[in-house]
Amino acid sequence: MTDWSSSGATTSSLATLPPATPSVILRRNPCKGFSTGCPTGVTQSTITSANHLLRATGARCSIHAAPVIDCRACFSTWGRSIRTAPGFMGPLRGRTSHMKRRTSGLWRFRTMPTRRSVILGGAAAVGAAATGYWFLGRPGERRQGPFRIGLIGRGEITSLDPAQAGTESPISMVWNIFDRLVQQGPDGRVEPRLAREWSVSPDRREWRFRIRQGVTFHAEGTNAAKSLTPADVADSLTRAVRIPGYARTLLVDILQGAAELVAGRARSISGLRVEGDTVVFSLLKPFNFLLDRLSTSFLSIVPAGTPDEGGAVRGTGAYELVSFDRAAQTVTLRRYPGHWAEVSGDAPETIIVRGISSEALGAAELRSGGLDYAEFNSSALSVMRGQAGDRYRIEEYPHTELRLIALNQTRAPFNGPHGPALGKALNLGIDRNALVARLGGGSAYGGPVPVPGFEGKQLILDGPRAQALVASVPPPARVLEMLVEPVDEARIIAELLVRQWAQIGLTVTPIYGRGDFFSVAAAGNYQMALAYYGPYVPSPEQYLWMYRAAAAPIPNVMRFNDPAFEAAFEEYVTVDGAGLQQAALGRALDELLDRAPTVWILKPPRLRASTSPMTLPRSAGLPIYAGLRWS
Repeated sequence: MTDWSSSGATTSSLATLPPATPSVILRRNPCKGFSTGCPTGVTQSTITSANHLLRATGARCSIHAAPVIDCRACFSTWGRSIRTAPGFMGPLRGRTSHMKRRTSGLWRFRTMPTRRSVILGGAAAVGAAATGYWFLGRPGERRQGPFRIGLIGRGEITSLDPAQAGTESPISMVWNIFDRLVQQGPDGRVEPRLAREWSVSPDRREWRFRIRQGVTFHAEGTNAAKSLTPADVADSLTRAVRIPGYARTLLVDILQGAAELVAGRARSISGLRVEGDTVVFSLLKPFNFLLDRLSTSFLSIVPAGTPDEGGAVRGTGAYELVSFDRAAQTVTLRRYPGHWAEVSGDAPETIIVRGISSEALGAAELRSGGLDYAEFNSSALSVMRGQAGDRYRIEEYPHTELRLIALNQTRAPFNGPHGPALGKALNLGIDRNALVARLGGGSAYGGPVPVPGFEGKQLILDGPRAQALVASVPPPARVLEMLVEPVDEARIIAELLVRQWAQIGLTVTPIYGRGDFFSVAAAGNYQMALAYYGPYVPSPEQYLWMYRAAAAPIPNVMRFNDPAFEAAFEEYVTVDGAGLQQAALGRALDELLDRAPTVWILKPPRLRASTSPMTLPRSAGLPIYAGLRWS
């Protein structure tokens, strides 16, 4: 056995290490990286290397300046941030297990008890993710046949029913199979879809939507294509409210009769009726954000009479469903020739989408050329970059997610008089730009509404002020525990935050690896919880919804209840006039920043890899395949 960490191994000696070398010991650094000769290494972990050829990559750990080592047999990398268990006995087998993402509300978790081993590698990956680049080779190469998409680590494809599809992967399918009355365009503005126009009464309590003519639902089995009618719209929305889940929350608090339907006191919604070619909404109160809510995937339109369970997947979208194999996590879509709207001439005729849970398996698909396009998280950047070879370009894409930490307002010390000061100190003590650099992309944001126009409503880095706030709270309140969502990205963030908070006088102990993370957080059995929040529509109203008392306990896992915030929020969503709305929104945001029930961290990087330069527009963070254009 050779201890390369203590014997002064060089790049050349590692490069010539024979594949049959029985075992190699590499020193483990505090940065969780395996390296050779790192002066700050404190422990050792053994990697049994039967038939593994270890070599130096030429990259160096950005923290400890030690060589990064990889294995040419299994395409694994030992560098900063690997979490391979001691006694690693062979190549990665893709044993990444996933729990279904919970989405009863907008607080969404990825809970993965065992995780992939290979994550962010060298500093070169950081610049690559931030700018987008072509790997050396064949730019513009376009493959014939189906367009093959891999959604890697983006959640299981469970249902293609728009009223029930609540995770990212199936929502991406719903977005392209179905249409909605209206939809946010790539520029964030609401655009007409199945509603060709709409009008609002002077008191803003009645909304009238004229339904587009000449639209047909896809044929399916023995069901021939049929024309869309206003009755289909009314029935679809009634069905969405009737089915338990998130969809009903979009209408039950604003639409007359929706609560009665949910409670079983009515069979229809009194505030939803058809008048000729028009669907009429009667609201309980003036509401400024009906269009935003109607543009979510949950309120997509299906044919009237579709069963609540097991209904046929028939939409009016640019792509129709050919097949869905849930066991194989494969969806095949075909461009619908009768679609009512313009479709790009470059839009693929056939799309095959695969949900791939393991980043190791996804990387293998990239290496073999088995995918034309893939989407994945920042934790997979290193392995994806290493496996893509010269085939793929990697770049960030826009999304709605905000990484944050919920501070339980019913648990000490956050339920006491020092809670707001402590919450502000936790926010002001974060160097978010360092986190962005560590993750290889994303954007720093220290406030509750990460959309343009609200940049001034943040708690940004201010070390002296953070230290003063910490000094103002009793010493016992300076010792905290933080439950961490069991995914690599959250762990990376937590490790850096703990070190930053120590510099302002706080001792925070992270709790990793809880497979029951979601249930523990939802039950309120935590002090701090690091996860993320991703509204299905990126509007201020939806970003702020999680702080409403009525949203408890999910997505309001903080148990936040503030009458001043509630009053300002209610005024914001009901008052007429842009100036009055902005003033009310400003008060609501000021109240949140003053109470600080949350630590707002950043918008994390979400990445895509493509074989050819292309433009793929997105709406509310979701891809629009009909708009794909080759550059």
